[in-house]
Amino acid sequence: MIFSLNTTIVKPEQNNKIHNAVILLHGYGGDGKDISILTLNWKRFLPNTVFFVPRRS
Repeated sequence: MIFSLNTTIVKPEQNNKIHNAVILLHGYGGDGKDISILTLNWKRFLPNTVFFVPRRS
């Protein structure tokens, strides 16, 4: 059995320097797309953060 994680990477806007990283993990039956929408609001409050959203392919 081979597992591969493709990852959606959401970078800070305006090329802000990255100081933090957040890895969003989904639950059983979910995928990375359903929780990656959270980053749209979080980016406003965490401007120097990169978000990684792994999803199983």
